Amino acid sequence: MSTSAYTQSRAHVLSLSTQLSNVLARYSSFATDVHTTPSAEEVETKNKIQTLLSDLSAAINDMSRILDTLQTESLSSSKFQQLSRHKDELKRHRQDYQRLANQIEQERNRLNLLSNVRSDIDQYNDNANGNNPTGGNINSDDYMLDERLRIDRSHGIVDNLINQVMETRDEMMRQGSTLSNVSNRLERTLSTVPGLNTLINKIDARHRKEAIILVVVILICLIILWFSL
Repeated sequence: MSTSAYTQSRAHVLSLSTQLSNVLARYSSFATDVHTTPSAEEVETKNKIQTLLSDLSAAINDMSRILDTLQTESLSSSKFQQLSRHKDELKRHRQDYQRLANQIEQERNRLNLLSNVRSDIDQYNDNANGNNPTGGNINSDDYMLDERLRIDRSHGIVDNLINQVMETRDEMMRQGSTLSNVSNRLERTLSTVPGLNTLINKIDARHRKEAIILVVVILICLIILWFSL
């Protein structure tokens, strides 16, 4: 299998990744304007994201298989780096989709809960005012059951919020680990490039020397002003 197959495979991966980014951006608009029930466009966009995620995962797997086939031929390490970046992008796309889906679901649950509470209050007021269409009084057992259901729904929303906070914390820890790895790589790079550390030390020494000279000049000016007054 030639490198042209790899080039075509990577072009397909890039195209799917671009499409997925655009659809995710459109999906994020639903998180800022949530309704109690999902619209047809929201459902279509969500299904499109799931399809693109599946297609992109399959395309990256094909790309990986092609690289395994090309190992016996001339193959640069940059191709493996490209594959790793595509895997990282797929992971970020999945995280973004899950975050948006959770945000929309939580807001929709909150709206539905508020709507149910308002409906129950209106029904209670109608019954209390003698407007019960059945002509009966409020059933206390049914009322307690409704209250328990509302509490259960509230607990479910709180659990979702806690899960989202935990996911955010884990993501921040992963980002911190990534930054630490980048810092270690930079340190290793600086140590392997001859003369680079020496150049940086010379620049730091020059800056310190200029700072000392500036401080001395300021002190001399202050002394002159002191004795001239």
